[in-house]
Amino acid sequence: MSRVASIKDAISEIKDGSSIALGGALFTRLPMALVHEIKRSSVKNLHMIAWSGNIPLEIFLETPGKVTELSFCFSSLDVFGLAPRFRKALENDGLITHEYSALTLMNACEAALRNLPYSIFKEPTTKAFKTFEPLNDGSGLARTDALHIDYFIVHAQEADRHGNVLIRGTRGLDTTYLGAAKKIIVSVEKIVDEFEITQNCIFIPWTREMTIVHSPMGAYPTSCLPDYVTDYRAIKKFAEDGLNEAHLLPTERRTKFVKGAAKIDLEEIYSFIDGYKKSESVTIQTEDKMISYLSDLYKPGEILSAGAVSPLAQGSYFLAKMKEPEVVIMTTAGGYVDVDARPLLLSIGEALDYKSAKYHWGGDDTFHLYYEPGFIDYEVVAVAQVDKSLRTNNLWVTSPSGKRIRLPGQGGMADVSDMHRNFVIYQMNEDHLSMVDSVATVSACRTLITPEERKKRGLRPGACLYISNKGVYQLGARSNQLEKILDFESYEVSSEKMSLIKNKLDPFGTRFLESAKGADRSQLIERLIEVEEAIVARYADK
Repeated sequence: MSRVASIKDAISEIKDGSSIALGGALFTRLPMALVHEIKRSSVKNLHMIAWSGNIPLEIFLETPGKVTELSFCFSSLDVFGLAPRFRKALENDGLITHEYSALTLMNACEAALRNLPYSIFKEPTTKAFKTFEPLNDGSGLARTDALHIDYFIVHAQEADRHGNVLIRGTRGLDTTYLGAAKKIIVSVEKIVDEFEITQNCIFIPWTREMTIVHSPMGAYPTSCLPDYVTDYRAIKKFAEDGLNEAHLLPTERRTKFVKGAAKIDLEEIYSFIDGYKKSESVTIQTEDKMISYLSDLYKPGEILSAGAVSPLAQGSYFLAKMKEPEVVIMTTAGGYVDVDARPLLLSIGEALDYKSAKYHWGGDDTFHLYYEPGFIDYEVVAVAQVDKSLRTNNLWVTSPSGKRIRLPGQGGMADVSDMHRNFVIYQMNEDHLSMVDSVATVSACRTLITPEERKKRGLRPGACLYISNKGVYQLGARSNQLEKILDFESYEVSSEKMSLIKNKLDPFGTRFLESAKGADRSQLIERLIEVEEAIVARYADK
């Protein structure tokens, strides 16, 4: 049965050595107030289960012994780069780790929720993980053991006076975690008499063993829509100031901003753009060419899916939808289905997607209903390293000095590289370290290449493309090697399309985020944040 408690009492329930799964996704609805309290508490030797470790993992790793075991798919700080404490812990063997592909993690948790010892699913395209076992019977299937969760730690928008809880918006793997968890600890923005449901949601009934904590702004600095957006300024300060946790706590000024940003609509964005001083440069940048080329690949009725940290991919999707409204952008921010075209933005972008999405899903919904059946036409994904056979490595690389360097991880690439009709990856700054003859560790690759192989497994034939600042390459079906099909030096972008890119899609320059490095990237993020603060200052109170 559910009960209401103080945050300290709620977290005191967690016993040493417990497994905890964290709800939300990326910078969306992470249970930050609960995370801070877990760090403050005396509980130790936790086993953290998360699709993405993200900010919570960085917070936990500051305290030795807080988290000693980690089951994960990847961990980064999104546009702010690699997660330093995660990298250090893995490079120094400071954690017991279990690395999963996204579909493997879902199936492990789903076995637990179905009270089964294991689950059978499509084998990932990497041999680097020990969390699944191929059946080796010609079926292309694998098994993974059940992954049990002692406590599901999550933030939600509302609880009602009966003790039920409602989760709105994109929901990561929350549905799966809910079923696999023995107990739930949930913080909520507010407690109401009765729910008003206007969009599909997750409903957690009072009959579950659940502790509810009233915690307004409990997801800050991540978003909790429709109430507030992600505060990129707070996360930027955290990332650039030695992971100082104080920057992640809400202030009156920042609370006003994130709540105001959640109210901004698309008409107000375009009104601001009309008066915004845009770049007068006539130079067509490589980023413009890459977005333009990609947008021309997508046809009406085709389904596009967006991964994490992909301004270039999202830019090409939105540009295509501006030209062809029937292009379907499957998900943004982990679960907004079929969103409208819009400009590239940081915080406000998710608020617009929340409002325009035809449906709110989670990663498990997307995988089971669209990825696994092979319905996705394109998911354009950035990679750290690739070889001439289009095998990717987002796991480990060795520096010229011989030091092993940990990368964020593959997320779900090891699953979707075969599932999606077209396998498309990209790099913004290709060099001799990022493009190699043969990767030492394969984190994902295309294993079903020929039309016959794909049709046999119920999948549609498609292209395998690699796109970089140097051009476009296609994987030869016979040679199994990348073959250059386009040089960006000779590729032209029409004046009409450039006008659309500069004046409607991305007047603020978000498309340059991935290619910018160091101080240049920090300055660009600062400028993008200032633009959104100016938008909120102009329109939020009107």
